[in-house]
Amino acid sequence: MGLLMLGAVSLLALQPVTAVVPPSGIAKRAGQQVIVCAAVTDITRRDTGAVVLTIARPPGGQKASIVIAAPGPDDPTRYQGKPICATGTARTGSTGPYVDVASDHDIVEDTFGAGAFKASREISLPKPIHEAKPAYPGEALQAGIEGTVVVEAIVLPSGQIGDVRLVESIDPLLDRAALDAARRWQFIPGMRYGQPVPVLITLEMAFKVADWRKR
Repeated sequence: MGLLMLGAVSLLALQPVTAVVPPSGIAKRAGQQVIVCAAVTDITRRDTGAVVLTIARPPGGQKASIVIAAPGPDDPTRYQGKPICATGTARTGSTGPYVDVASDHDIVEDTFGAGAFKASREISLPKPIHEAKPAYPGEALQAGIEGTVVVEAIVLPSGQIGDVRLVESIDPLLDRAALDAARRWQFIPGMRYGQPVPVLITLEMAFKVADWRKR
């Protein structure tokens, strides 16, 4: 039920009303309010004055854009190379999926996991010793709502879970159940040069109606 992978993607640890999506999930949420977190890889300015931020998650991965309709006076190159989270309307266009934001106020620097290590040669990954399965909310089960919620978490040097957040949401009920389950996972901590260190991981929590109805 939980697939452990290393990853890299704030605010999103409570019950979000706004859907949280990776760049690859923007198109299927077209017309909806979303939050997307990714690294800025390129910046351009249109003749209309709008600023376009090209984003990717992880760097080198799936790309999309953030279009700032009314950018402020600050130099937009301040975003270059930085991880950000943007809130706006998901759309699709001739150049691909993008998030339409009203102004710079809808963009914040993404500092989640800033003090944690990511996958590298010198890091031994955390090993799960207890994988908590999410409870399927009855209301969501009856409504036939299913899918996979993707969560990011920090595995502390103690092996316990620290901060958690959503990377890709499905439904507020399932999102909350996935976050609650993620907090209960336990690990042999990741190591660096023989010392336990905080490590950023990604967990996938799958909710399948057919599987639960067999129980």
